[in-house]
Amino acid sequence: MKAPEEFIDTLKIMLFQMETERLEVSLIPHPDIEKAQAGAKIRYVENQNPEWYRLLCALYQSTAPRYKRCTKFHTKIKRQHIMSILERLIKGMNVNSKYAEELIVIAEGLEEDWEDEYRRYNEL
Repeated sequence: MKAPEEFIDTLKIMLFQMETERLEVSLIPHPDIEKAQAGAKIRYVENQNPEWYRLLCALYQSTAPRYKRCTKFHTKIKRQHIMSILERLIKGMNVNSKYAEELIVIAEGLEEDWEDEYRRYNEL
């Protein structure tokens, strides 16, 4: 599958998002002063993956066993694989992957969303 020419710029933005936005979590002192004084910490999300990538991961959840308390997505998708598909689509190459069609559909949706935002901005 090849990407339609009209979505190449959107695919480039998606690749840029993948390169610059990734999940980053740090530990910060617990908000409860007593627990914080005891050394308790909580996880704080400093940066997230692009929203479209999180939704894509949710579509392809893994069936492998997980720990019960783990609540994040356990996905079959690998970040580097998606980035490689995006790079090949941008270069106009024929991509033989089940995710390529999904990425083009996502690009089409993003482009429509951005056009709507642009129109609303210009109406101000």
